[in-house]
Amino acid sequence: MATFGLERNVDTSSPSDPQLAATSEIGIGGNDTARDSLDATLEVGAADVAAFSLSDKAGTTDRHQKCMVELLTGSGHELSDELDSVVFSRLRIAAMLLFLGTAVFFVYGLIVGSSSTSLGTLVPAAHLTVSSMLGGFVLVTHYSKPWTGRKLRLGELWVFGGTSLLFMIFTLTMLLDAAAVGYVARANGPWVVLIFTYALFIPNHWLRALRVIVPMALGPIVAAGIAWVISEDFRQVLADPQFIDVMPGTILSGVVASAIATYGVRTIRTLRAEAHQAKQLGQYKLTRLLGAGGMGEVYEAEHLLLKRRCAIKVIRPEKAGDPRVLKRFEREVRSTAQLRHWNTVDIYDYGHTEDGTFYYVMEFLPGINLQQLVDAHGPLPEERVTHLIQQTCDALSEAHADGLVHRDIKPANLFVTQLGRQHDLVKVLDFGLVRSVETQPSDVEITQQNVILGSPAYMPPEQASGEPVDPRSDIYALGIVMYFLLTGNVPFTGKSALEVIMAHARKMPPDLPAQVSSSLAAIVMRCLAKEPDERFQSADDLKCALRHCQMDDEWTWTRATQWWKQNSSEVAATLVEQPESVCSA
Repeated sequence: MATFGLERNVDTSSPSDPQLAATSEIGIGGNDTARDSLDATLEVGAADVAAFSLSDKAGTTDRHQKCMVELLTGSGHELSDELDSVVFSRLRIAAMLLFLGTAVFFVYGLIVGSSSTSLGTLVPAAHLTVSSMLGGFVLVTHYSKPWTGRKLRLGELWVFGGTSLLFMIFTLTMLLDAAAVGYVARANGPWVVLIFTYALFIPNHWLRALRVIVPMALGPIVAAGIAWVISEDFRQVLADPQFIDVMPGTILSGVVASAIATYGVRTIRTLRAEAHQAKQLGQYKLTRLLGAGGMGEVYEAEHLLLKRRCAIKVIRPEKAGDPRVLKRFEREVRSTAQLRHWNTVDIYDYGHTEDGTFYYVMEFLPGINLQQLVDAHGPLPEERVTHLIQQTCDALSEAHADGLVHRDIKPANLFVTQLGRQHDLVKVLDFGLVRSVETQPSDVEITQQNVILGSPAYMPPEQASGEPVDPRSDIYALGIVMYFLLTGNVPFTGKSALEVIMAHARKMPPDLPAQVSSSLAAIVMRCLAKEPDERFQSADDLKCALRHCQMDDEWTWTRATQWWKQNSSEVAATLVEQPESVCSA
């Protein structure tokens, strides 16, 4: 069984009872440690999560699976925009390392002294110039946004071209110095370092990397050619039979280094491609792993053709354990996908891969759930509570009309968002526990599965005891939600989940504060009746009662818009600050 909500915290119910959480969920929910509430989802069977977020980008799949398409970033010889940011950061790191190296050798040259040849004075000047170029590049890129396109290519030329120029002067000087004392030095050491620095740090296609690496490998050969032209000593020493293997060895070293470096680039590229392929699922490109649970992972994603952001839950068959769990879950997702009300989270798609991986795709929602809203701002004004709950009633009314009972109504599963120009729009989430009224489990079935489904703080007595549930069970949970929104606390708490469940069955809820209007308080208490026959008999009945509730003020769309404008930055910060943690199931 699974839940897919916008929550990533261990769900509890009262600030005083942190130990009652039985499972955790991920998403853009509140801080785990800050909310020690009793709202716990109990499942001794398979549990599951899903999430939405406010970010962008990336890709997914097993390239060996026929049902998945391959669309990789930077698959051509030129780099794509997505890879440019990686190249930019790696180029800056390479520049930093080369800057430190050239600076150290510049100081070393000053201590040891310059070459005795006519080019000797060029070495410290070249060291200083190139070190300044590299240091300037590091400084500029540190304070600038990632470069793309031609600007990035010029930066690459600046870093590795400038360093190559320094190495050319250094190599030529070293060859001339050696020739002056009667021997020929192997001068490809610095070039090998430069070649492997490029191969290790700059993500690239192997053909493009080869075009950059080959000129570096030719560096010592070109320097030897220049020395042959300008130095009689070099020509004479090179003609000595004892040095006959120097140039062939230099050439061979360059060829081997180029081959190894190019193969390394190709290997790294292949691993990167496989990582992208592992993040591409059908027509969906997974941009970010939000978290993982007992049954699978949750990703932020984008449709490759529509460019529509969404959230995808991927459920691995080996993690689900029992194939019947996947079949049951798929049946529930399929039934939930038939719901079309705008106050219900949209399920765009679902399907299987060839290895049995099940996935489903949900709409992308910017906003905050009601648990977070109360945690951040305290109890809500009663006019806003009625405004939000009436929308929830609309969504549940459609589900109930289709014979579906949610069974896990709680603040964390009621998401308030702004879509288009609509503010304070409620989305009902987490239909993972939904069940058809026609397919109720028996007491024996529940005992055999050893599972209680739902959240103890919001669980109606009949659900906790394993009796059949119907729309009136969701009405009870909505009553608890209203109680929480009005007071910041749930009516029943305890030291264990079982104690809370028993309180729902045996205890009367505490009275609401005096500042809550008597008409609204009466509605909440009727929702919390122990016997289903004494509650509102449908979501429409509850909505009608809320609409005619006598209150001193009204929550209008204008007030909602003003609230979102005033708190938009705080809502965004709530989402950004949530760590991408891994949940347990």
